[in-house]
Amino acid sequence: MATSKSKKTRRLRDMVIGEVGYTAPWSLKIMSDDSCCIDEDFPVYNEPFGSIRLKVVREEAGYVAHTSICNYHWEKSEINPQPDDAKAISDAKIALQAKLAKAINEEDFELAAKIYTEIQNHS
Repeated sequence: MATSKSKKTRRLRDMVIGEVGYTAPWSLKIMSDDSCCIDEDFPVYNEPFGSIRLKVVREEAGYVAHTSICNYHWEKSEINPQPDDAKAISDAKIALQAKLAKAINEEDFELAAKIYTEIQNHS
């Protein structure tokens, strides 16, 4: 008997105030002005596993990311994202980000790492 996947992937944007979750460290971006932003489209999980080690707490004003258990090196992004400037992101990069989210959701972290490297090369 075949079973269907009815469990919806939870995203950072689905978190409620006070909730704690874990996501991929590359969901967090360091901007050229030293501010940070997090991609709310990334999946969120209840426990850390594999490379899913960025602890995130949802607060009223946004998110707090706890990086202490991540073995990850962040570099500053060259462009600060502007919410109303979607044209600044190329179609190719958007497609890669969707593939990355899918690979993470399917827990194919080897593929996710390759896609992430490809995204960095598009920056």
